Amino acid sequence: MKKLIVLLMGILLVTSVCPQVFATENTEVKHEIKAFQVPAIINYTTAGYENASLTGYVTTIEKGTWVEYMNPDSSSSMSKARIKLGTGEICWVPMSAVYVSRYDYTIEDTLTDADREAFVNDGGYTSKTPYLIWVSKERQRLTVFLGSEGNWKAINTFPVATGKNTTPTPTTVCEYTYKTAWYSTGYVCNPVLYLYNGYAIHNQPTSYSGYVLDKTIGHPASAGCIRMLQSDVNWVCYYVPVGTTVILH
Repeated sequence: MKKLIVLLMGILLVTSVCPQVFATENTEVKHEIKAFQVPAIINYTTAGYENASLTGYVTTIEKGTWVEYMNPDSSSSMSKARIKLGTGEICWVPMSAVYVSRYDYTIEDTLTDADREAFVNDGGYTSKTPYLIWVSKERQRLTVFLGSEGNWKAINTFPVATGKNTTPTPTTVCEYTYKTAWYSTGYVCNPVLYLYNGYAIHNQPTSYSGYVLDKTIGHPASAGCIRMLQSDVNWVCYYVPVGTTVILH
């Protein structure tokens, strides 16, 4: 019973405190677009290391320290965690040392096209193609822009499902490098717009008979990739060329 009470108190702490510290509150001014960060807390005092092999001492992290959870070492083993400290230092710790919030921080997408355009144009984003993609993890939306640096115009916005808190989509700027398809045991993703390091934009995993295995859209659900409805990703695949810059924010 005592363990249950402690667990419930921990959940309440994460869901009530973290939105103010790490994620934008629902009461935000809609023009303030901030990068979403997955909050976590250190369970016990541990050393932070330079790499996923847990070698190369960086610092000691005290129990109770709030950190940003970035990603596990791999979606298969998940035995080490990559985190960012409040100082900005990035290091690796044992996965057991981190409690990652399970709270769904998705907020309503009330942005206008003008808001989206202001974000990418003020950010000075460039692309090798006349297209640009921005994925808002906080709003679970993917927007396609047409134009050039400083003059991007939003032409379409789609709901998506980015990575779960425990396997988050990274916050970075990357490039759509090639188009492919994934055929795995029990499911297929086609088309797949590959980004880097195993991350991609693709349809919801579908069985070989055509049944969508996980219909979640508009909330975090994946192992880090950006999932879209089949018709939506088909549109992106048809119009957006390889080489396009992708903002994961």
